[in-house]
Amino acid sequence: MSLRSLILGWLLERPCHGYELQQRLLPFEAGSPGLNQGRLYKLLGELEGEALIRHEVVPQDRLPSRKILYLTPKGKAAFLEWLRSPASLHDATKYEFFLRDPFLVRFLFAHRLGPAGAQELLRRHLRDIEARIREFTRLQRGADAFPEAPGRLAILGLGLRYLVAKLRWLRKRLAELETAPPKGNGARRTVGQTPRPRVARPEVRATRRRRPARG
Repeated sequence: MSLRSLILGWLLERPCHGYELQQRLLPFEAGSPGLNQGRLYKLLGELEGEALIRHEVVPQDRLPSRKILYLTPKGKAAFLEWLRSPASLHDATKYEFFLRDPFLVRFLFAHRLGPAGAQELLRRHLRDIEARIREFTRLQRGADAFPEAPGRLAILGLGLRYLVAKLRWLRKRLAELETAPPKGNGARRTVGQTPRPRVARPEVRATRRRRPARG
């Protein structure tokens, strides 16, 4: 799902100003390269240029005027078309979770950093995941501020469970690296790869074929 569809969906739920919209989007863009105001307002300008959204300037006493964003009928129709489209459920690649996670792509080649470099890569990402868990927990506590979107709390809970599972996975990979034998002891394997157990082959005894008796 694109950020465009997410913006249209939130504005269908309730009109709001730019800062409030940014706060709504934060849980879904956490860890991405910055949902800053510049990126958001550029996208809002594109949506308004396509007549999918519009804005009204609302004056305030002793405060700067606010620009309230609304979904247009064209924007509502475009969002509902996307929502009903079966293609939107199957347009991801088989390994989308891998391609969308920059860390996993790095981890695939972590052995090129050597043992110490690979461990540092894992430790850095561990700290990042721990920080994101704290952020998701904070956002979960404030989810009641959006009663018009009851699914928000459930999605935050799903995201939190994913982060906790990833944290456990990272700790396990780090423990494997820290206890791995020095290089040269045995066959080389990729970082984080669990060695395959050896399967004993059944012993096959050679048997002599009996010749048929001559009559």
